[in-house]
Amino acid sequence: MSRSRALSMSYILSSTIMATACLLPQVANAQSTAPDPAEQTAQSGLGDIVVTARRRNENLQDTPVAITAISGEGLQERAVRDVVDLSRIAPSLNTTKGFSGGSYANFFIRGVGQADQVVGVDPGVALYIDGVYLGRANGADIANLDLDHVEVLRGPQGTLFGKNTLGGAITVFTNKPTNDFAGGVTAIAGSRNWAELRGWLNVPLVDDKLLARISVNAKSQDGYGYRVYDAHRFGDIRNISARGHLLWKASDTFTVDLQGDYTRERGTGTMVKLAAVGPLGFVPADYDQYVTGRTEYRSNSNYDPGRALDVWGTSATAEWQLTDSISLKSITAYRALVQKTGTDFDGGPLSLIDEGINTDQNQFSEEIQLSGKAVDDRLNWVLGAFYFRENADQAIPLFVFSPTALNQVSYLDIKNLAAFGQASFKATDWLSITGGLRYTYEKKNQSSEAFYFASYSDFYDLSRDDTIYTPAQYRGTVTQPLTYFAKSWNSVTPKVSLEAKLNPDVLAYVSWSKGFKSGGFNSREAPTSDFAAYDPEKLTTYEAGLKTEFLDRTLRLNLAGYYSDYRNVQLLVLRLTPEGAPQIATQNAAKARIYGFEAEADWRPVSQLTFNAAIGYVNTKYLELTAGAQSAGVDITDPLVQTPKWTINLGAQYTIPVGQGDDLSYRVDFSHKSSFYHFAASNPLDREPPYSLVNMRLSYKSAAGWKAAIFSNNIFNKYYNQLREDIRNVYDIALDWPAEPRVFGIELGYSF
Repeated sequence: MSRSRALSMSYILSSTIMATACLLPQVANAQSTAPDPAEQTAQSGLGDIVVTARRRNENLQDTPVAITAISGEGLQERAVRDVVDLSRIAPSLNTTKGFSGGSYANFFIRGVGQADQVVGVDPGVALYIDGVYLGRANGADIANLDLDHVEVLRGPQGTLFGKNTLGGAITVFTNKPTNDFAGGVTAIAGSRNWAELRGWLNVPLVDDKLLARISVNAKSQDGYGYRVYDAHRFGDIRNISARGHLLWKASDTFTVDLQGDYTRERGTGTMVKLAAVGPLGFVPADYDQYVTGRTEYRSNSNYDPGRALDVWGTSATAEWQLTDSISLKSITAYRALVQKTGTDFDGGPLSLIDEGINTDQNQFSEEIQLSGKAVDDRLNWVLGAFYFRENADQAIPLFVFSPTALNQVSYLDIKNLAAFGQASFKATDWLSITGGLRYTYEKKNQSSEAFYFASYSDFYDLSRDDTIYTPAQYRGTVTQPLTYFAKSWNSVTPKVSLEAKLNPDVLAYVSWSKGFKSGGFNSREAPTSDFAAYDPEKLTTYEAGLKTEFLDRTLRLNLAGYYSDYRNVQLLVLRLTPEGAPQIATQNAAKARIYGFEAEADWRPVSQLTFNAAIGYVNTKYLELTAGAQSAGVDITDPLVQTPKWTINLGAQYTIPVGQGDDLSYRVDFSHKSSFYHFAASNPLDREPPYSLVNMRLSYKSAAGWKAAIFSNNIFNKYYNQLREDIRNVYDIALDWPAEPRVFGIELGYSF
C-alpha cells in the first residue's frame, strides 16, 4: 500500500469512528480492580490496572516500566487469536510467523528479536507463561490458554526476568481456580469452515482449600491457499488443547498451584509462493512461469511438509508468607515439544529446493524469589535465583539441486544459572530510586553433523525421529562428521531508575538498564571453522517516561522515549562459500543504535464510550558492520531486521445498555505498520510494504450469562505477508508466505 493510500485509509477510519461513536474497550484493563469513587467518577472513569512487571502487584500508573497490559476478556473482544495478533495492541512490537506458520512467532520489540527458528539461535524477547520461561515459542497459542491477562514489557528486563530479555518480555497469566462453582462454553463458526469450541469449568473440591479449574479448546479450519494444478489446500488447522489448574491453600500462609497443559497441532503446510526468479541459472530457464500474482492466494508449490506439533508441560508454584512483610516463592517447571514441519523453497512444481525442520526439545527450570518490605514499607525488595536446563535436538534436512538430500543435525544442551536482586526505596513522599543487578552464567554444548540421505525418498518418507536420530541404513555420504562444540558466557545486567510522583496522577521516571541475549553455534552444515561460536548480544538502554491521568481519571496518557546502544548484533546472513555452495550462518556482525518513542492513550469521555491509541516510532541505524556481513549483502544504511519505523493501533467501542444488565457493543480496531525488511540483507523482495488492517465486532452480553457476537478481521481483505525471503543471489529465487486474508465469524457462548 502506498503512503498516501495508507493515510487516506487512516482518515476514513478515523471519520468512521467519530461518526459511529465506536470504542475499543481500554487496552490496559488487565486485572482491573474496582476504582475508589473518591478517585474517579462513578459513571465514566478508567479503572486501576494491576501489573506484576516488578515481581509484585502494583498499579500500572505507578510502575516505571514501558508496559502494555490487556485482560483475557479484552483479548477476546479484540479477536486476538494467536501470538502474532499481539502486535495489534502494543506499540513498537512486531510479530511474524515465519515459514512454519501455526502458533510459532518471531517477536521483535524496539528492533530486537529473533529472525531464525533453528535451536542454535535464542529469542531476543522472552516469553513467559505463569512465570515459566519458554525456551522456544512453538505452541504458545495464547488464544487457547484460558487467559487472565497479558503484559508486554518493552526494553531490557535483565534484572528480574530470566534468559534473553534483551528487547523485552511478554508475560502471560492464565486464570487461577477460585472458590466459586462456575464455567462457560463458547462456539465459533466462520470463514473456511471454521469450527471452534472452547470451554472451562471451575470447581471448589474442598471449600476454600482445594480448588480446580480446567479449560479445553478444539479448532478446525480450512486453509486459505491452494495449489494451482490440483486445488490442494495449504494452511489447514486441526488443533486441540487442554489446561488444568489445581490450587491447594494449605494454610493462610502457604499455597501451591499445580498446572498441566497439552497442545496438539496438525494441518497442512503453510502456503509459499514463488515471487521471482534470479539470474544464477540454478533453476530451469522457464521457471518464472510459476510465479503467481502478488496478491493471489495460490501457488505452484509441489511440496507440502505438513505441520505436526505436540507441546506439553507441568509446573508447581509454591508461595509462603514467612512473616507479615517477607514472602518466598518457588516456580518449578518442565516442558517439552516435538515438531515436524518445513517449506518448499523453490515454490514451484519441481523438487529443486525443499527444506524440513524437525525438533525434539525439553526444558526444566527452577526459580526462587524472596521478597519483602522494610523501613516502614518504604523499601520494596526482591532477591532470587534461576536455573534453566534445555535439551534441543533438531534436524534440518535440505534437498537442493542434488540427487539426494542433505541432513543437518544438531544436539544442543544449555545450562543457565542466575542470581538477581532489585530494590525500590521511597526516599521522600514523592521521590523513589530503584536499583537492580543480575549475574548470569550460561554454558552451551552442541554436537553437529551433516550427511546425505541414502536415497531420494528418505527426505520425504522418514519420520521426525528417523530424521533427527537417523539409523545407519538411511545415511549416505558424510559431509560434516559429528563435531562437538562447547562454550560458556557470563554477564552482569544492572538497572537503575529514578521515579518522581509529581502529583497523585503524574509519574515521571528515568532509567538505565542492560540486557543480555545468549550466544551460540550455527546449526546448519558448513566448514568446521564456521561453527565457531558467536557471542551474546548486549543492549544498553536509556529511557525516560511519563504516566499521567487527567479529567477525573477519564483520560490516561503514558509516554516513553529511549535510546539503545546495541552491540554484537547477531545477523542471519545468506552467502556463497568460497566453493560456491549456498550457506546460511549467524554472525556477530554489527553494532547499532536504536532510538524511538511510544505513546499510549485511553479516553472514556462517557461511561458507554472509550477510545484508545498506541503509537510507536523506532529509528535504527548500523554504526559498524563486519566484512562478512557486507559480503553477504548487508549495507550499513539498511534498517534493522523486522522493525517497522511506525506502528499505529487505534480503537473505539460504544456500548449501549439494553434492558436489565444487558449490553450491546460495537467496536472497530485499526492497525498500521510501515514498511520493514524480513531479513538483514534488505534485498528488494525482502521488503514488506506498509499495510493497514481493520477489524470490527458487534457483540451482545446478557445478565443471564449468554453472549453472541459477529466479527470480521481484516475486513477490507488487505494482502500482506507473514514472511518474505529474497535469496536470488544465493538460491536463484524469491519467495512469499502470504498472511491470512479476511475472516468472518459468529460467536455464541454461555457462562454461569
